[in-house]
Amino acid sequence: MDGDARPAAASGAAIANQRAAHARGQRLGFWTKSAYGAGAMVDGLVSTATNLFLFFYLTAVCGLSGSLTGLSLFAALVADAVIDPLVGSLSDNTHSRWGRRHPFLIWSAPPLALAFGLLFSLPAGLTGLAAFCYVTLFSIVLRAALSGFNVPHFALGAELSDDYVERSSLVSYRLFLGSAGSIACMALGPLLFFRGADGMLRRAAYPPFAWTVAGLALLAAAVCVATTLGLRHRLHQTPPGAVRPARQFVAGLLELFRNPTFIFLFICEVIYFVALGVSNTLTFHVYIFFWHIPQRLNQSIIIAGILGTPAGVWLNSFTSRRFEKRTVAAAGVLISAACQAAFPLLKFAGLMPGPGPWLYGLMIANSAFVGAVITTETVAFYSMIADAADEHEHRFATRREGLYFAGLSFAIKASSGLGSLIAGVALDAIHFPTGLAARGAAAPAIAPEVLTRLAVIYGPGVALVSALSAVSLLGYRLNRRAHAQVLADLAERRQALAAATASAV
Repeated sequence: MDGDARPAAASGAAIANQRAAHARGQRLGFWTKSAYGAGAMVDGLVSTATNLFLFFYLTAVCGLSGSLTGLSLFAALVADAVIDPLVGSLSDNTHSRWGRRHPFLIWSAPPLALAFGLLFSLPAGLTGLAAFCYVTLFSIVLRAALSGFNVPHFALGAELSDDYVERSSLVSYRLFLGSAGSIACMALGPLLFFRGADGMLRRAAYPPFAWTVAGLALLAAAVCVATTLGLRHRLHQTPPGAVRPARQFVAGLLELFRNPTFIFLFICEVIYFVALGVSNTLTFHVYIFFWHIPQRLNQSIIIAGILGTPAGVWLNSFTSRRFEKRTVAAAGVLISAACQAAFPLLKFAGLMPGPGPWLYGLMIANSAFVGAVITTETVAFYSMIADAADEHEHRFATRREGLYFAGLSFAIKASSGLGSLIAGVALDAIHFPTGLAARGAAAPAIAPEVLTRLAVIYGPGVALVSALSAVSLLGYRLNRRAHAQVLADLAERRQALAAATASAV
């Protein structure tokens, strides 16, 4: 861009930002928030299937070793984690007739659906290293496409409103509809595809399940994109710059890690999602083999956790007005960690009932309670990220929502991948058998000491690591009063910039 055009572009962006700030002062309606939240159903559907079903499908059904499966998922998530900041930086600095975010939302959805369907369609003739390569390839494509959708979608939510409370409301809608996607994924399994005593061990059930989920994800993406395109006037505008994308990317990363607020959020995410990665990977192994829960009830317990989301959203509407977000997030992590550890420890102490209605009822109730708590903590945490993006502009005079969410998504995915790898190696280390579906009635009995070690890893082990993430939040200092001052200062700066650039043109 030449010297004469650049001031004009800067002036245009400054004036557009004033108009956008005024538009963001208008409250968003129910249907608008719902359409934005529909984008989270993409992640809810796809991530639920990959986090809960994929490891079990590859190890227990297809016979891939725990270590190879864990290594494949770890490699894919690490590759994805590297892609996340790049997508965030590009979406922060893209200029098109569709705005900064929407081109990524539009073009990432089709490859996401295709890779997801192929991932759960592992050819029967592929085993060992060949199966590992197949799974790794399509896992990387899936995760990269999911980044191309999720990072701009998260950043879009941070730009739709500046209001401290309404931002929590947007996150609540996103979480609620993301949970609806998770419920749909979990319900499709037992109702349509995994029926019968051997349903989850029936290999032929997985491809139709996966392609159905992929179709629903495409539909949710279309609803989100079609509606939010009409909200582009509310979004922050940046003038086309002379800085190359690679330089912008590096400069943005350096900024992030010069910001103490980002660093503490990053550390919290890494620790928490290592624990969650282990937990998600081992869920069905623990339910089926340690607790001896019938397959038809496994999904019911997980769905109960997802159904706790409305209660968590309601609870957040109470806590967001009375407590600091950091307090809500830390308390939620500690409570959910205690619940994670409690049931295995109670069973070791002989205080839990055996398989039957009492055990199943307790498991369902505990899952629903934890689901509500996790929803409340998650709403608070993601609202903290949006507030921190404002503070980042206040510190460095540049908007980095995309890179901000991408940097934290990097922490989530890399640490979740590490959690999957730890879980896979742990299964091999405790000599947990694989390929149980192929062995059928000849499958070996699992030794009690192996099941005890499995439960220790899944319960107290995961809980201890989760609790450490709450401690890391002590470094986050952006409270309600500080954020209000940040917004006031930014409003003054934007008014001054618009006046200065207009007089310079």
